[in-house]
Amino acid sequence: MSCLRVGSVGALFLILVIVAGNLFTLRNHHFGPEFTRSRGLRELSAMLERWSAGLDPAEAHFIQSFPDPTVFIYYYAGEVENSVLPRHDHDIEGAVDAVNVLREEGVQRIILPVSLDQDQEAPDMAREALSSAYQLAGQETVGRWLVELYSRPHPQAWRLFDVEFANGLALERAQISPNLPPAGGRLVVHMEWSGDPAALTGGEKLFLHLLDDKGKLVAQWDPEFRMKSPQLSTSVAMPIPSPLPAGPLRLVGGLYDVTLEGTPRILTENGEDSHLLVYFQVSECDDCGR
Repeated sequence: MSCLRVGSVGALFLILVIVAGNLFTLRNHHFGPEFTRSRGLRELSAMLERWSAGLDPAEAHFIQSFPDPTVFIYYYAGEVENSVLPRHDHDIEGAVDAVNVLREEGVQRIILPVSLDQDQEAPDMAREALSSAYQLAGQETVGRWLVELYSRPHPQAWRLFDVEFANGLALERAQISPNLPPAGGRLVVHMEWSGDPAALTGGEKLFLHLLDDKGKLVAQWDPEFRMKSPQLSTSVAMPIPSPLPAGPLRLVGGLYDVTLEGTPRILTENGEDSHLLVYFQVSECDDCGR
């Protein structure tokens, strides 16, 4: 009987040790600085992977606005290269030169992760340099990071449309990158518009809808639309859900006006409330476009 009690006490002690260990690990996972930082870097790495999905690695590039390669040494396992910008303090000219080199090498998409805990002088200089050759297409916060996506259109990849809307605006051309919507990533849409800003209400907004073959909405994005001159170039990084439905998808775009009752869509000259931009054919997988 004594042996049974000793055995029971030992088993109970072992259970308590395991439970305490699990509670300690769980506490560190949620509150411990090192554990929290590690989880944040894993989340950042996953976002970098998703946001560069579907592109040739040579067409994308990661910019660090701080000389800390931890995420690229221990977490990110992809093939996209990275560099530090600015390379020297207060060297905006050198930063612009470095961006021009990336442009000349054919880099179409640059992703800039910015730590929200650091001084913003270096990130602001990186943004200024990037804006000299690329457009800010989208941004998103993950943990203690603000991730920004800069893009530029490929000069040979434009689709010509020349579609005029009832308010006088015309969508002249557009291009979409990558060639398939990346599940969980960003589909960048470049559009060039023309028109008379004086004829607009100021309440015009752009919409992009990704639809399946039955017309069901798969993804939607309504970015700001501000036309201050007769020519406007927009770059939009549209979030794509994961997984994507297999089969044909189509991307349509158009305009609506939030200043009018019911926020109606602005019709095209042919009386349509949207215009087809591109068709996709998605295969049976969760990571199509990667």
